[in-house]
Amino acid sequence: AYTTGGAWPRYTVTKYTMSVDYSLPAMRQELVRIDDAKPPRGGGAGGYNPQTFQGGIRPIPGDIIQNNTIDARNNQNAMIQFWLTPHGFLKGIAANMATAKTGTVRGKKTLTFTAFGKFPITATIDDKNLIEKVEALVDIPFTGDTVLDGAYTNYRDLDGIRFPMHILMREGGWPTLEINVAQVNPNAQAAIDTVARATAALRRNEPLRHQCARCKRRTAPCRSRTWCRSAQGGRAESRGEEWKGRHLLPPACHSRRSGS
Repeated sequence: AYTTGGAWPRYTVTKYTMSVDYSLPAMRQELVRIDDAKPPRGGGAGGYNPQTFQGGIRPIPGDIIQNNTIDARNNQNAMIQFWLTPHGFLKGIAANMATAKTGTVRGKKTLTFTAFGKFPITATIDDKNLIEKVEALVDIPFTGDTVLDGAYTNYRDLDGIRFPMHILMREGGWPTLEINVAQVNPNAQAAIDTVARATAALRRNEPLRHQCARCKRRTAPCRSRTWCRSAQGGRAESRGEEWKGRHLLPPACHSRRSGS
């Protein structure tokens, strides 16, 4: 942001495609934006500018391509982003009925559940029983407790599925994305294939991690693929493959290193 507590730098989105597979769950975002703010405010690309404490080049020349894969299967932050979508919220509350509750805020019905035992996720329901807003209170290192929210309006019926044609995402009360949806393709095989390719590539690039043989807890990425003796052994996984044997740095939860 240009000032403390101010808005995020503004850019214009020229192309936006989001492919979602709710069965995984995972999403693939493909976005192109341009830096056309006049005058440009906030951080940019290039060298560090000690006067602004941010990048030195604004406006950033040319198209800025931001492609992002959000795989929520093993990532809490990614799962919260998934639950911020209207249909993702319905999936989330169905899976967390033990913490679900209803309420009323300023005359409107709300539905809330607690994610991972600590993050409240709340949806506001309009007079047509459609989700008009989803917000989550999360802990962000730089800003502390921060509200993430999505506002959804102008719903249309698409092959029996209601979908918002205007989407506004905010972080800390300031917009991070605002789009008018031009086209929605429910149950599209192309979207499923896009997400499958993106998540497969993402998992191939994951660092090797330890997994305890007893409690199945995963620990920090490993630094070696050599083997040693371990009291409990264990398993390490990389690029979707299973490595047989005992790993150099077994998890500290139940395993310990022994002499060679």
